[in-house]
Amino acid sequence: MHACAPLSDSYWIIKGLLASNMRDTARGMVQNMLHQLRTYGFIPNGGRLYYLNRSQPPMLSEMVVAMMDDNFDLELLREALPLLRDEYAFWMDTGDEGHAVDVTLASGESATLNRYVTSNASPRPESYLEDLTTANHESVRGESERTKVWAEIAAAAESGWDFSSRWMEDGQSLHSVRTSQILPVDLNAIMYRFECNMERLHAMAGETSTAIGYASAARARQQAISELQWNERRRQWVDYHWPSESQLQAEASASNWLPLWAGAFDEHQGHDAVASLRNSGLLQKGGVATTLKATEHQWDWPNAWAPLQEMLIEGCENAGGEGHALAMHIARVWTASNLKAWRKTNYMFEKYSAVDKGVGGGGGEYTPQVGFGWSNGVALSLLARYGDRLASNKLLQG
Repeated sequence: MHACAPLSDSYWIIKGLLASNMRDTARGMVQNMLHQLRTYGFIPNGGRLYYLNRSQPPMLSEMVVAMMDDNFDLELLREALPLLRDEYAFWMDTGDEGHAVDVTLASGESATLNRYVTSNASPRPESYLEDLTTANHESVRGESERTKVWAEIAAAAESGWDFSSRWMEDGQSLHSVRTSQILPVDLNAIMYRFECNMERLHAMAGETSTAIGYASAARARQQAISELQWNERRRQWVDYHWPSESQLQAEASASNWLPLWAGAFDEHQGHDAVASLRNSGLLQKGGVATTLKATEHQWDWPNAWAPLQEMLIEGCENAGGEGHALAMHIARVWTASNLKAWRKTNYMFEKYSAVDKGVGGGGGEYTPQVGFGWSNGVALSLLARYGDRLASNKLLQG
């Protein structure tokens, strides 16, 4: 069964559609997401009723910006803005089961960062037996702990990273999941982009005062990300455990560099982060691995996922300097792996092996998918971006 995040899929599918001049199809997808937001107040984890207890990563503003950049559409912009404000409010709720957490900075000032969290109190219908088995582990004692495990599993599914050692207290076992206690680097990078996108979209609509408010929120978030998630020794950002007010010291994850994609960095951080990514061990001959930890969960070693490749490529480009060369290297390696797999199988895969060029990925709860939209979209987006530089890539001849 396919359990990854359809909205996140949709953003890269839309990029592929726009690269293919299929604007009407892309517009219809955005309007479908806006309809869900209008109906439910948030965008469910998928188009099924049992997903109404969890959201998607907040990528809709990225889709709207992509549409505006392709061809300014005032009608779509006016439809989208009030609904995007509703989605932002949903993500900024600081209640007990809200997605926002107030944190204290060194100055004593308060800031707000985000997490994944759900009100789920039972096994996921799409993976009922698996969740029941997980909560029956001997270390899970009593019904309240079982319920908590199910809520944390659903929160990990809300992230799209279902599943990864990032969410697990012991770094391995799903019954130790603690997603809601973590302020993830990637989610807060996405939220920073959300705020920057809202500034830009409101400016496009002539709503200057509202745009200024989102710009202020983005600046505050960047300060919090820098203070709480940047690790000077490791020269990368890391997830933050908010109950203990400390950084998590897990092994490197591709998510640690997504503030580069978001633009939530200063010049010093950008330079150091490019260098640390190059030396992280994540860069392999088939792409950038998701993590360095081998757990048999699909968002861990040795799997590589298309959207993370493009986000890291864009991030390295944003950093400038040596980042340009690293971005081009990742793009060449990734497209070469895609092409080799397609030549062998006539398929694009949902995920790929980072260590074996042209080989599909594995692990997880369901059979790996083929003909996958976000893989297609990223490949088309990279071809549109780099054109002849990829066409002349010697790696593509292998």
